[in-house]
Amino acid sequence: IKKTSQKRGCPFRTASFFSVDNKKAPKFGVNFFERGSTLYIRLTFEGQKQEKSLGVNIRPGTLNNKTQTIVLDSVNTALIQSIYSEVNQTVAKLRLLDSPINLNDVLDVVLTGKGITDGKPTFQQLLLVVYTESQKKFENGKIDKKSLRRSEILYLDVITYFESLYSSSAIKLETISYYDVSKMIDYYTTVNKFEPETIRKRVEFGQRAYEIARQQKLHEHNPFHGHRLPRAKNYSENHISEDELKRLMSFDFKSAIYIEIRDFFVFQCFTGLNYGDFKALKHGDLQESKRGLAILQNRSKTGTQTFIPLLPEAQTILSTYKNPDREFCFLAPTLQHYNRVLKEVAGLVNINKPLTTKFARKTICNLAFDKGMDVESLGLIVGHKTARTTHKYYIANQAPNRAFTAMENLQSKL
Repeated sequence: IKKTSQKRGCPFRTASFFSVDNKKAPKFGVNFFERGSTLYIRLTFEGQKQEKSLGVNIRPGTLNNKTQTIVLDSVNTALIQSIYSEVNQTVAKLRLLDSPINLNDVLDVVLTGKGITDGKPTFQQLLLVVYTESQKKFENGKIDKKSLRRSEILYLDVITYFESLYSSSAIKLETISYYDVSKMIDYYTTVNKFEPETIRKRVEFGQRAYEIARQQKLHEHNPFHGHRLPRAKNYSENHISEDELKRLMSFDFKSAIYIEIRDFFVFQCFTGLNYGDFKALKHGDLQESKRGLAILQNRSKTGTQTFIPLLPEAQTILSTYKNPDREFCFLAPTLQHYNRVLKEVAGLVNINKPLTTKFARKTICNLAFDKGMDVESLGLIVGHKTARTTHKYYIANQAPNRAFTAMENLQSKL
């Protein structure tokens, strides 16, 4: 065996291969790469290619294959460097003995010695990946701290249930069956007394873990898929009545927080703005004309333009909270805080409905229609592209109540 010729001008630099009888030896390659958040190894030799998962989860984009390092992860950096070294040593021995090189056998020998058997991440590891996705969204400002906390609760609930079911801290993906997930749903329904929507979030959390496994070609079957859960209760009255609105406006709250949330909600009731548009309302969206003050704004959801003449009640609230030094008209709270306090406000006023900000938009639609406003004008105010949308989603579902009212009016006249 002799070394090939050196490059001119670089006396210490040689080629990366050896020659036997002036013939080049086949090149052997070892590479590490990411698939999703899971670390893989790939061997290439004489047209062969073999890939295996190391069962290690890292933050995407932190692997440097050239240096075999992972940013801020010294443990996994040491792991891949030792694997790289041992794979090359194993292949070098086989070459010296002139033995056939089977890439799958090489990986089995090296990875088994490292305690990596099948290379697949466990169910718990993938659940952790799903929770890590929420952490990244929180770091990027896409979700708030409460949403991150809810994700943590989902993670702990699902992982605790299955670890107690199997008495194992390393559950293989193929272990969990469709029947096991059905038992989890029954447990949450009968023992924990969870609402269907609460259970659905836990099922979706586990479903996301198996979706990651499918994307990384680790497992095809998703046992969390296909489970039917009843929808949350459909409240036919998804708005507040005129009497309830008057009681809400006239109630004497002692807390400044309750007063602010009440005023914000009443402003939405008189304008039809949803939470996103209410929060994004700017001073530039207000237009003064001979006939009064109005809001001219493009809806954040559809981009449709709305034109909302402001009633005196809405103008009073606007003047109370509007600050010219701020870009936005209102210093709106988070949606979670808004809805939570709104339910407390409803309890004090004795409004027995699951009040949320969505009730405000539906309130103006139903009150305006009951007072004789035509559907086309109402659609312009709330920013619907067609009157059919206004009627379908905001008025038609109150048809049974209106039918009873109409018959009661008829009875009084007979």
